[in-house]
Amino acid sequence: MYPYGSPQDDWLDLDRKALASSAYKLNRAQIVGYLRISSKANPKLVDQTNREGFRDAPEREALRRLLRQAIIADCKSFLERVDKENKIADEETLQDIDARIGDASQSAVENLKKLNRRVPAEAATIQSVLQELGEVQDAWSRAKATLKAREEEVETYTHLAGVGLMVELLAHELARTTGDALEMLADKKTANDPKKLQAVAAVLKTINKRIRVIDALSIPGRQRKSVYHIPSLLAEMKDFYETKLERHEVDFVVSQVGNKVFNRKVEHGQIIQILDNLFNNSVFWLSRRLNRKERAQINVEIDSIAGSVSVVDNGPGISEDVGNRVFDAFYTSKGAGGRGLGLFIAKKLAVENDIKLELLPAKGGVHHGFLLTF
Repeated sequence: MYPYGSPQDDWLDLDRKALASSAYKLNRAQIVGYLRISSKANPKLVDQTNREGFRDAPEREALRRLLRQAIIADCKSFLERVDKENKIADEETLQDIDARIGDASQSAVENLKKLNRRVPAEAATIQSVLQELGEVQDAWSRAKATLKAREEEVETYTHLAGVGLMVELLAHELARTTGDALEMLADKKTANDPKKLQAVAAVLKTINKRIRVIDALSIPGRQRKSVYHIPSLLAEMKDFYETKLERHEVDFVVSQVGNKVFNRKVEHGQIIQILDNLFNNSVFWLSRRLNRKERAQINVEIDSIAGSVSVVDNGPGISEDVGNRVFDAFYTSKGAGGRGLGLFIAKKLAVENDIKLELLPAKGGVHHGFLLTF
């Protein structure tokens, strides 16, 4: 703010974020506001000597991150939600236009035919108008086909983005496991040490699990729904996360309600993506939990009677104020490392597989997990 601030003093780093995004919505030229704080309530926020800002301290960085969260996550998600609502309205208008064009075209053809019967002398002119009307209808049909193709392209890119997020995680895990394997193989004593050979075998088994998960991810054109045993898919993902859970000291507890056979027709790779996102989010937030007295835990309950799976952890949870915004595209509370695509894509994949993905009811103002209802 003038006279202290200058165009170069982008201390919240808003302009770079705004310029990097496709819609130039959030930047200092379009935002004005103030923050009301007191030195009494914030004794660790200390003014610089020239009163032009705060001295560097962890509390200053915390304030900066809170403001960025409010502007970039909360405000941006609000603007995008309004855009989405307007887009839905546009789509409804397009459907209305299509219906009106269809009705008007049919009415015009019938009236022209009646006119042709009453005024035979103008038959050639009427035929020419009918032909031009047919060309207009063809042009409108091509326009609708183009819009549909664009929607399919967006679906494809969304799927590829989901695969990309998962492959990024897999690449990190593969780099770690292959590094461990190479380190053990470089040791000359490994060949004569049964324990080290067992360790190498375990590492290679882990790598094999990673590869099998990558293989399950295919482009949309190759996806096929088949009947799968849902508890088996969960066991597969638990197996996949085994080393990561051990490394982060997270207990993974699976319980089952009911003894009905829990089979559903789903797309294997997409279910893996959904579960991977939920488990990966749990591990991320468990490492940042406030209560360190109890061990980090992920609880998965399979209810074969209700046809549902709940995933609950004892991390900080999701504030009731945030709620379903976690499913909005680009909404993230992970800071610079978050992309805000994981749960958005998981929700879309769930819909494609006739699954309802939602937050579990809040307790004490906080949601602590998700519910998948098949």
